[in-house]
Amino acid sequence: MICTLKKGGRAAIVLPDGSLTSDVVKQRIREEFPEQYTVHTIVRLPNSVFQPYASVAANLLFFTKGEPTKEI
Repeated sequence: MICTLKKGGRAAIVLPDGSLTSDVVKQRIREEFPEQYTVHTIVRLPNSVFQPYASVAANLLFFTKGEPTKEI
């Protein structure tokens, strides 16, 4: 989905809690993603949002392709 987004295109993705704060691979994503996309909003969702299917907290990440992130 992200690769097919045209320059200036807007999208949102759902990430499990912790995706933005741990591990080496996730750290690489945190460093490279803001350089290629303008991340303008992160919404943290509570644990109960996806129940009964999952009980983990999640984040909504809203972004635009084309310019680096200056401020979130």
